[in-house]
Amino acid sequence: MPTKSPINPLALINDSGLTGRAGSTRPAFVRSHPVWSRPIRSRPCCRVAPGCYTARMEQRVTLITLGVTDLARSTAFFERLGWKRSFTRAAGVAFFQCGAIVVSLWPRTELAKDAGIPVAGAGFSGFSIAHNTRSKQEVDAVLAEAKLAGGEVIKPAEDAVWGGYSGYFQDLDGHLWEVAWNPGFPFDENGALMLPE
Repeated sequence: MPTKSPINPLALINDSGLTGRAGSTRPAFVRSHPVWSRPIRSRPCCRVAPGCYTARMEQRVTLITLGVTDLARSTAFFERLGWKRSFTRAAGVAFFQCGAIVVSLWPRTELAKDAGIPVAGAGFSGFSIAHNTRSKQEVDAVLAEAKLAGGEVIKPAEDAVWGGYSGYFQDLDGHLWEVAWNPGFPFDENGALMLPE
């Protein structure tokens, strides 16, 4: 039985390049998104050279790809946490719509090959992914849920010096997740975190 080629999750966001020109073949769920559906506009790079333009990187993050060793196992882990897959017809990759951001799971070997870097490497990766909760009590509940799903609680939740409450767990592939309640960072009606001015 023929197998489908793995899909590059980054290419699904905008396979027409960085400019977002008309004629892009972005998937429907991306084309219809109120933020992603807007083309990335260029702006003048200086006032003394009319017609000279430079690219502009908008201040937003659209997709986080986690390299995993076993796609089915890692997908099941997040589904045990209650996450629901999106764009399920995509083969070789798992997508989860997380508010205005997409989290994708992609085989570690494919991700390394796509980036042109060696696949070997383990340990602290120098970054964490945060899941902010709406209440202090939810932090402990989410950490317990992650442990039951097969994750490892690295740091039990405790009061933080910045006035909130947080702890950490690692998923099945060692990615570090912070679970935090920050009373100074409210959510909007769509569940997006709002930073104070």
